[in-house]
Amino acid sequence: MHGQAKAGAAKGKLRGYLLDASALKHAVQALRFDWQGDEGGFVGRIRIEGSDDLSAWSTVADRAALVRLSFGGHQLRQDRVELRGVKFKYLRVSWPENQRPVEALTVIAEPAAETVSSRRVWQNITGVAIAAKAGEYSYDLGGPFPFDRLRIELPQVNSLVQLEILSRVKTSEDWHPATKATAYRLRDRDAEVTSPEIALTSHGERHWLLRIDQKGGGLGAGVPVISIGWVPQKLVFAARGAAPFKLTYGNVKVKSAAYSIDSLIPGYKTDAEFKVKAAPLGEQVTLAGPARLNAPMDYKTWALWGSLILGVLVLGWMAYRLARQVSNAPADSQMTDKSK
Repeated sequence: MHGQAKAGAAKGKLRGYLLDASALKHAVQALRFDWQGDEGGFVGRIRIEGSDDLSAWSTVADRAALVRLSFGGHQLRQDRVELRGVKFKYLRVSWPENQRPVEALTVIAEPAAETVSSRRVWQNITGVAIAAKAGEYSYDLGGPFPFDRLRIELPQVNSLVQLEILSRVKTSEDWHPATKATAYRLRDRDAEVTSPEIALTSHGERHWLLRIDQKGGGLGAGVPVISIGWVPQKLVFAARGAAPFKLTYGNVKVKSAAYSIDSLIPGYKTDAEFKVKAAPLGEQVTLAGPARLNAPMDYKTWALWGSLILGVLVLGWMAYRLARQVSNAPADSQMTDKSK
């Protein structure tokens, strides 16, 4: 993309760039930045806006982090900003007035795929420090959530650590390594940036562990906060009958009755034939409560195990009786011979 610098009113101070994206045929998934003039390192945030007429502007990314510096012997570089498939003729890049300008900016646009993934839902999880194990923090998610992104918020500013992420299903199991990463929280003047989210594969493990490398003093005071992110499921149904419709969930005894989306609504994936309306949720009503989340007692299985155990006890008792009879038989025969 081509761009030009936009100077402020006071002494020609550089305040931003205007990018001409009119020649792009596809939507933009992300922008990758390169700049000069950061011999001492650069930490800052930018805003990206889009417009088709240079009059009405829409914010597509706010407070996006740009980082390029050496810190604690590590080379940090964060130069990619996710836009999630936006398409505008013009893009405007700017930053706060009290922040150092981004000099000699070069921008590369990444085209978006045909299918853009849904936005993720995020949930914060607080952890606890493990006693007698410096740099280890455990987290209980409260359930088997299959997330695919992880954010780590360090407790103190100007911190950078190497860490290992581990997980397990139950507390009785050993920890299994998931991935290794670098986490940071840095501030330069009034701009504060944090490390990007970590992509990993979760298989429903409930318990997670952060193992911090203690080189350089570790984290210091406080406990990191993690955030798990996942793409929420979508429910598509044929509206048969009059609204409102009832959606019930949380019963472990109910088996899935879902159809593939192609069989229910042909052409849904390409959106060529149908426009599916959104159904807003009403007030939530509790039916049977948390008891429905527990698996019911399987009486047939328990009866089968009871029968097997009873059969083993009967066989053991019969073997015991037979063994006693065999051991007592010679003594009885000797007494009979003496009486004769």
